[in-house]
Amino acid sequence: MIQTMKAGVLHRAGKISCELIPVPEIGSKEVLVAIKVVGICGSDVSRFLRGTSPYDFKILGHECAGEVVKVGSKVTAVKPGERVAIMPVIPCRHCVFCRAGEYSLCDNFIRLGTRVDGCFAEYVKVGPENLLKLPPTVDYESTSLLEPSSVALHTVKRAGITPGDVVVVLGCGPIGLLIAQWAKILGARRVFAVDIAQVKLRIARKTGIDDCINAKEEDPVEVVMRETQGRGADLVFEAAGTETTLEQSI
Repeated sequence: MIQTMKAGVLHRAGKISCELIPVPEIGSKEVLVAIKVVGICGSDVSRFLRGTSPYDFKILGHECAGEVVKVGSKVTAVKPGERVAIMPVIPCRHCVFCRAGEYSLCDNFIRLGTRVDGCFAEYVKVGPENLLKLPPTVDYESTSLLEPSSVALHTVKRAGITPGDVVVVLGCGPIGLLIAQWAKILGARRVFAVDIAQVKLRIARKTGIDDCINAKEEDPVEVVMRETQGRGADLVFEAAGTETTLEQSI
């Protein structure tokens, strides 16, 4: 087994260097995964620019997938050679929320690339309960979008979308684009995608969103009201995080 690996090590704000560091050692209940692909999240960018953390970690990255290369002596759920997606949030499994199955609300969770070293590296260690086996029809690149896609799906499900709804998505970054696609998949009759960047609207069209509004050229509220004969939207998702889009959503 190889002893060292390449990793992007965060030293300070704006400074990441590719270095050789030891491959993580796994315990009896842990799994070593060779990272095949990792996405760059907006939170990775902000931490890179900030360069500081109250936690003792130096490797970012949490949107990832790879191949199991080694398992601990007590691990039976996965075996070497299997392709897996990695769920980045690691709950304590002991607090009141974990006992209720609400792992995302865990009082003591840790997260890859946030409170422990993440996946901007050739290898990472995790527990088998944080791995999802990949079917042969799903490639690694697509799998790197699993975590942000699940965020978008959770958002749409919590909103209570029903077939036939008219949906507006304000902001066509990755999460906004995924929300728009999930809205269509879950039965929205019409989805309006709004942004001020034409390149993002072109991507929205490529993903199947027909009604794309450039807010620099048109008032999205007026367009939606006109196109729906004054009815407006059933659901509005604010995915840009600006004062303007918040006001437009209301």
